[in-house]
Formats: sequence, structure tokens, C-alpha cells
Amino acid sequence: MIKMPKFLTIVLVIFCVGVLTSYVDNAHGAKGEVHKGKVKKVELGDKPKTGKITIATEAGDMTFNVTDKTVIKIIDIDKTSTKADIGSILSEEKDGADKADTAEIKTKDGTTAKKIVATTKRRMTFTREEVKKKAEEISRNNAEAAEKAKLAVENPGTIKGKVKVFTRTSGDTIIYIVKVGDNNFTPSKKEHVPEIKAGSAGTKADGSPREYPVMDQLNILFTPHVLPILKGSTVDFPNSDTVRHNVFSPDKTPGSDVKINLGTYPTGTIKVVNVSGSGEMDLLCNVHSEMSGFIVSLDNPYFTLTDRKGNFTIGNVPPGTYTLKTWHESFASVSQEVNVASGKVTDVTLPKMKKKR
Repeated sequence: MIKMPKFLTIVLVIFCVGVLTSYVDNAHGAKGEVHKGKVKKVELGDKPKTGKITIATEAGDMTFNVTDKTVIKIIDIDKTSTKADIGSILSEEKDGADKADTAEIKTKDGTTAKKIVATTKRRMTFTREEVKKKAEEISRNNAEAAEKAKLAVENPGTIKGKVKVFTRTSGDTIIYIVKVGDNNFTPSKKEHVPEIKAGSAGTKADGSPREYPVMDQLNILFTPHVLPILKGSTVDFPNSDTVRHNVFSPDKTPGSDVKINLGTYPTGTIKVVNVSGSGEMDLLCNVHSEMSGFIVSLDNPYFTLTDRKGNFTIGNVPPGTYTLKTWHESFASVSQEVNVASGKVTDVTLPKMKKKR
């Protein structure tokens, strides 16, 4: 076997790397790294208002239009995908790109693209902290709406406690009393006009707090992620995003045989849904497959959401013995009996919740 001198080996390696790796760079500041026919990452430097980006790969050149909102990334597709297939994928990516954006694919053999497709990354309207604050504001207003439906009791008691949930989403755990009296409660009623312009999340157009539940949409997220409501409530679905949404549920609305599909609607519009029965609804969006949320309709207003550490408080509870229960999208419910004394705080630690099987 012939041994190659060390310096020649190094030169050969450098040459091979140069052949396999190329870069895209144009007047608009787009830079990307191409490895073996697919681009790992392409980012716009100085964001142009309009322009074209051409990416050279082993399969050929890809040229497409960009806007000042566009961040381009390349992902794999099946090697048999055609230009029409790729154009269809691009047309679905409306966030951060013009709806008419399509890819001009040029391959060496003049047929199909080989494991190359461009998509756009959406530009977020709100910071993470803003979304968190809005979720807290909405949840606070929702809790106030439920509070108005509670029984007027002299010297009521309070349930205070903690549930162990080993997950980052502990704050999405609902704690509720299964039955209070005959569970005959009426939610706060307000006149709801569909497709009206909204104020900020959790407020009416005049800036005052809403007196009914709200499920908003911020940064392509249902906000809050989990919404507990009193059975019979009408829920507002404003769209505070800068993109259109189409909220729907694969589940029948509790108390109805109908599955909601609110249609596509723009920023500032409110859609409304009445939930007449008890149960849960999984919320999804036809436009953004990554969106997911839950509405949990309960038989009485004695419920709350835990904080991120699993702590909770349910106030204004009539004295008596009750069953306390949990709800979480990923964990099986646990329950415990509690005795509430007049004017007293009842401390309780619920059993550890386990993953649903």
C-alpha cells in the first residue's frame, strides 16, 4: 500500500471540502452554506424590501422572491417532488412572505429539485414577555368572570394547596371542585356581536376588562394555552396576530353535536362560540398546524389554574365536604376529598400526577 505524504493528505482534504461546500452571497446580504446538495441555513443580512435570492446547489440553482420579513431556511423534501409540489408548499407559508411567492427551480437535468425546498420563518409580533403578560391578564379576567357566578355565602372558606406535576407546563393544570350543591350555576351574560373589532387582549374596545372568557391568538399561539370556563359561557376568539387564523376543533363542542370551524379571519376580528355543556375541546388552526390549545368547560365556577410550581387557591367556597380534581392535557387526573370550614383556609397537597398512557 502506497503511503501519501502528510502534507498532500491535508491538501486533498481541503480540496474535497471545497468541492462539497459552497456559499451563496448576493447584494442583499443573503448567506448560506451548502453541503452535499442541500443548504443547512440561509439568512438575510441587510433585509431588502424586495429582491431575489439565488441559491446554488449540486442539484442546480434556486431563485425566489423575498420581502423585508423573509428569513429563508432549506428543508428536505422527497426527491421525486416536482416544481408544482414545491410551489404548493411555499404558497402555504404565508407568514413573513407574500402569498404569491413561488420557487423557480433549475436542476442540472432540467426536471425536478432534489431534496431542496425554501420556506419562510414568521416574524413574531410580540416578545415572549408580552405574550406571558397577556396570557396572565386574560386568565385573570377569565377568573373574575367565573367569580361572579359563585354563590353568595357569608363567611366562606378557602382551599389552598399544591399538586406535583413534573413538567414545564405545570401552570396549565386545572384544579376544580367536582360538585357544589346541584351544580346549577349561570355564567355572566353579555351581548356578543360576532366579527367586531377588538381592543387589546382581554379587554373590550373601550379598554375595560371583559366579563366573559377570552381565547386570543398571539405569535401563532393560543393565549392562554388552557382556558377553564363555566358551562354555558360564550367564549370570545379575538385575533391579535398580524396574520390570519382559522380556529377549529376536531371535538364536538360540549353540549352540542357541532364541531367549530371559525373560518379564516384577520387581525382585530372577534369570533364567538357558546359552550353549553361540560367537557373539553382541543383547539387547532388550519393555517398553522403547530398551534394547539384547550378549552375545558366545567359544571361550576369553583376552579383555578395552578402557577408554574403547582400552587393554587380556590376562594369563596361554601363550607362543606368536596372532591377536588385535576385536569392536564398530558397527565392523568388525580382527586382528593377536602373539608372546607367557615372562614378557614384548608391546606391540601394533591397526589402526584402521572403521565397518561
